Amino acid sequence: MKFSVPFGTGAAPVLPFRAANRRERAPLALACAVLAFFAVLLLCLGLTSARLAETWGGGRSEAATLQILGDPTLVEEHSRAALEILRDTPGVLGVRMIDIEEQRGLLEPWIGADVSLDSLPLPLLMEVETDRTVLDVDGLRAALDAAAPGSVFDDHRSTWLPLIFTARWLMVFSGFALILLTAVFMGVIVQAVRLRLAENRGDIGVIYGLGAEDGEVARGISRDLLKTVAVWIVAGTALAGILVSMLPQGSEQGFFLVGIAPVGWEWIWLPLVALVAFLLAWAGAGVTVRRWLRRNF
Repeated sequence: MKFSVPFGTGAAPVLPFRAANRRERAPLALACAVLAFFAVLLLCLGLTSARLAETWGGGRSEAATLQILGDPTLVEEHSRAALEILRDTPGVLGVRMIDIEEQRGLLEPWIGADVSLDSLPLPLLMEVETDRTVLDVDGLRAALDAAAPGSVFDDHRSTWLPLIFTARWLMVFSGFALILLTAVFMGVIVQAVRLRLAENRGDIGVIYGLGAEDGEVARGISRDLLKTVAVWIVAGTALAGILVSMLPQGSEQGFFLVGIAPVGWEWIWLPLVALVAFLLAWAGAGVTVRRWLRRNF
């Protein structure tokens, strides 16, 4: 037997609520741990998607590349002509030559470190920093094509725009999935509370008739349940945090995007997930008990 604190004023009976045994707590514990685990994963996916959208929609989308191909005897002449055009074009903020070693580093993750670049027809490559609000891309391409036939000016819009779109939709998806997960979690809590109420219906009727208040009954019913919920929410959150911290980070060799693990201050979201989940369970249990009491007594 598990007893609640006395209610009312003066001497008062106590409520003999039966504490759930391990077998009865197991489904609730597993559900809380699993839901907290996936809530952390969805939160990390949302944070990562926001980071990617900011990265792809910010500095990277302002960078462009100019490739000059063709007859090797004309590449130097074409490159000088292209540089003159770039310097005189509004919206071009800077130009940087990309040397062979840097090109090798860019290609290495794709072709491997053991492949010789001597047999590959590498272009003369320039990185162009631009201001898209000013730059006339079509006009610049036409001028470069006339002065340096075979040159390719790539502003990466065909690459970055779909990635930005995908990242933003991943943010929406993770937010919607978190809402669904919250609904499932609340359903689990409500069902667990109803089962506890059904098990203790007779005792509740006795002490409720003696003058116990709804809040006292709610605390007595939900105390053992919320203790289980708190422990397993923390366990699921901690497990998810450990696993995502073991995933590759954005700075690691061969990992092209960014790690899914939180970065810096973003780690504070993990304990907040556990805290919010517990508060939702506490509120849901209290509301469920009060509604049940109003319908049945």
